[in-house]
Amino acid sequence: MLGGWWHKARCPIGIDLGEHSVKAVQLHTLRSHLRVRAAASAAMPHDTPPAHEGYHQAVQDTLARLLEQGAFAGRRVVVGLPASVVQFKNLRLPKMPPGELPAAVEWEARQHLEPDQQPVEIQFFDAGEVRQGQEVRQEVILMTASSPFIEAHLQMLARLGLEPVALEVAPSALMRSARAWAGPEGDELRVVIDVGYAFSKVLIGRGQRVLFFKLIDIAGRHWDEAVAQQLKLPRHEAGEVRRRLGREASQDPAEADQTPRSRSQEEAQQAVQDAVRPLLHELAREASLCLRYYGVTFRGQRPQQIALTGGESRQPGLAQALAQQIGVEVRTGAEALTPELSEAATQALREHPAAWAAAMGLSLRDALDQAKRRAA
Repeated sequence: MLGGWWHKARCPIGIDLGEHSVKAVQLHTLRSHLRVRAAASAAMPHDTPPAHEGYHQAVQDTLARLLEQGAFAGRRVVVGLPASVVQFKNLRLPKMPPGELPAAVEWEARQHLEPDQQPVEIQFFDAGEVRQGQEVRQEVILMTASSPFIEAHLQMLARLGLEPVALEVAPSALMRSARAWAGPEGDELRVVIDVGYAFSKVLIGRGQRVLFFKLIDIAGRHWDEAVAQQLKLPRHEAGEVRRRLGREASQDPAEADQTPRSRSQEEAQQAVQDAVRPLLHELAREASLCLRYYGVTFRGQRPQQIALTGGESRQPGLAQALAQQIGVEVRTGAEALTPELSEAATQALREHPAAWAAAMGLSLRDALDQAKRRAA
């Protein structure tokens, strides 16, 4: 499945920082095999989003526990920044030589910043050429993050004795996972819809290039709020009910508890479905608009299938809503994403591997970069 491009290597620890949980995974590559060396996850304390003053301390405490739990080797880490701390913006610039693009993006980015805004770090993806009227323009996906937040992040990692290889954004990690499914030289169009707790993310790429990325403000937290309103429960309790029912619905019938459900359980299931259904269809509509924008902008081919990943990706009815709205087969990323599992792999990874797409992509940074250099 993964081809013969892997060489023996211990990957860095990939740390996926979400607003609801933290996941850490370390992969190991050996010729044509990709294995999980260690994996661990833990929930973040309630109401400690990245904007909260206690966020970095909460992450530090959570990471310290995870690294003690798992059989992780070394201190090298690749850390994914929470999506909410990164600002994404599409720019269209005049066509120019590659060497001039970074300075042009830097200048353009500074023009969009508020005068009193904190200093920011700037990165970008060169999405490629697009036609705007009679002109050919350069499509760029601009990303900015607060410099003070980045510095606090690095200080937190230093206190844990960790050595950051890189701080990365969601598109990089998800694109790397998507590339791993087909091998680094695959050039087919890849579409990933990653559904987390705070945001859903739509990624479109080809080869090594990110062509499109967008955050959609419809995800697990919003489903919890809808269920909380429907069931008259606090949001965190409503979330526990929704996720438990989702796990039960996704179980293999051969392994599921065959005890008949009570009337109250059936009513709870129906209430949850009724509460989240409008949001599922709204998310599907937004994702469909993303695919339409890509098709018009890049005059690109239609994808053959969509990979559905993320911690909230197994919400009942989600895959069906996406497939119906977009008209393309939607598959969980689990089938292609799951590497050979070592004994160190957690039960959570075995049960829901699609939730680990970003963390695996982070851990794969060295392996895919080495494969790219060997191919060059």
